[in-house]
Amino acid sequence: MIVDVFLGPTMAAAEARQLLPQARFRPPAQQGDLLASVNQHGANVIGLIDGTFHQNLSVWHNEVCHLLNRGVVIFGASSMGALRAAETDGFGMVGVGEIYRWYKDGVITGDDEVALLHGDESSGYSSLSLPLVNIRASVRAALSKNAMSPAEAERLIGIAKTVYYPDRDVETLLRRCREAGLSGAELEAAIRILTHDYIDLKKADARELLLAVRRVVDGLDPLPKAVPFAFARSSVFENLYNLDQKVCSGANEVTLQEVAEYFAVNSAEFDVYRRASLDRSVVAFFARIIGLKVAKEELEAERAAFMKERRIESPEDLALWLRQNVFSERDLEEYLALEASCRRLRAWVRSSLSFDRGTKSLIDELRMRGTFSKWAAAAAEQASILEAYRDRPEYRDIEEEDPRLLAVRHAANTKVRIEGDAGVWADGAGFETVSDLVEALRRSVIANDVRARIAHQLEAIGIAEPLNGA
Repeated sequence: MIVDVFLGPTMAAAEARQLLPQARFRPPAQQGDLLASVNQHGANVIGLIDGTFHQNLSVWHNEVCHLLNRGVVIFGASSMGALRAAETDGFGMVGVGEIYRWYKDGVITGDDEVALLHGDESSGYSSLSLPLVNIRASVRAALSKNAMSPAEAERLIGIAKTVYYPDRDVETLLRRCREAGLSGAELEAAIRILTHDYIDLKKADARELLLAVRRVVDGLDPLPKAVPFAFARSSVFENLYNLDQKVCSGANEVTLQEVAEYFAVNSAEFDVYRRASLDRSVVAFFARIIGLKVAKEELEAERAAFMKERRIESPEDLALWLRQNVFSERDLEEYLALEASCRRLRAWVRSSLSFDRGTKSLIDELRMRGTFSKWAAAAAEQASILEAYRDRPEYRDIEEEDPRLLAVRHAANTKVRIEGDAGVWADGAGFETVSDLVEALRRSVIANDVRARIAHQLEAIGIAEPLNGA
């Protein structure tokens, strides 16, 4: 288990680390932080305690539900965690503590019940105001000890509720009590409740969460079971996920949208990438329109090709690749399904073109990218070499060489690897048959062998480069 806990003013990180040493402690969560924790940092258990309210966008319900739907275990307590747990426990979020139960039972409803003003990270997120839930807990304790009457308790809570949450410090609250005309005895009770008898319920609930997670991590309690449900990805959520999701690079942070914009104005290859990505989107759109479904075998083949191309040989390698690219396993599955759809549609287009098999569109692409002349000259040079040398005795053995050995020799010469099913590769490359592909490999191997021999002979007589037309 990889545990991330979002914590700020509710409890000091050093104290929390003693309770749950297996966890990584992160600052109060903003919108997108939980996604980044899972997609980039590999967390599969999250403890949500503190989060931002007004200074930044808050953790979103859909963000929580999306991760729950992917099997991530999320505990919530004390502050933002208690709020979100009360709202999403039906989808599997695990609520912990008294404040969570108050929200769940409707005892409290407002966000400002747990909100407070606090310092920045350099101050240890020191609290600068009193959260209303702590005042409620302190009043409740006073009532249980008959230190104040129910009417006095209700009056004090009512005064505290009228104060905007950043201003709920002891001095301001007591001034409001005096302005409200509380008696001397009532003021003494208020002072005692807000100072000496003050109860930090948020901290107590945070402690309960940390110990609950530790019991799961240590194997003393079972991992909470996931709640099956269908997660509907709205257009608003898609924007968060595909544009606003955060990428951490060292100590810096940037959104996916900012990465795309930087690439657009700084890469000379932007147009090539942009066209390819939009072409893929067009194919995917068309596949959805015609209701194309890919088979399990196609997905498995696509995954195998993906892994081999990137030299991913183990689950650990794959997990690292996914984190580096801010990509989830489910994202990868969706991408592979899209690629399999594209492959199927490309095969359909090639077959519908009869003898062309996609040659015209490929040649047009070379023309538009300005490389046609280069490749035409290279192909013509190979043709002239074969005409002059192919019938030489030293090349007759190549005519009978095992196609697999030809593929190996060709890869050594050109770095182009013919991998996987030869029929699939040949069809995808526009060859009519596997035999045509093998013949192309033979031509390439012979031509490259001739070039190597000529270069060796010229080097022997002190000429470093072949003469034009050689």
